[in-house]
Amino acid sequence: MLQIMFILIQILFAVYAFFSAIEEAAWSWGYRNYLMDSFKKKEQLDVAHKSGAVAVGVIMAAISIYYSHKINDSLSIQLFVFIVSFAITGFWYWLVFDIKYALQIGQVWDYIGETADIDNWLIKKFGSKAGKVKAAACVSVIALLNIIFFTLLV
Repeated sequence: MLQIMFILIQILFAVYAFFSAIEEAAWSWGYRNYLMDSFKKKEQLDVAHKSGAVAVGVIMAAISIYYSHKINDSLSIQLFVFIVSFAITGFWYWLVFDIKYALQIGQVWDYIGETADIDNWLIKKFGSKAGKVKAAACVSVIALLNIIFFTLLV
């Protein structure tokens, strides 16, 4: 049952990321395309980006706390499950959100913006391949975390 729940958590979080990207692309359309560049524009986009990230983090933590609490095992196993669940939902969100958001704003699937610090680092490090590297890293980490989870807890 725990394995099915773990898979379900991943599917539901990927769906959440999909619809979250549609919503964010819709509200940010005017900021990206019509609002003149200014300090206020950058400040508002930074606030939106950071508050959105905090909101997603809170949801990830709530899901992970609930799921790890359902494990009837030692505190160290519950902590391990919390960390894996938190990380895997984060990578699913990052992967699905970024791809759907890029497509929603008329970009190629591997487009990454220049507002997030990690994206800026990836662009600096990998140039035009940054989006592909980011997606490949997400898929790899998701696969690795699933292998670890199902190997150690099944």
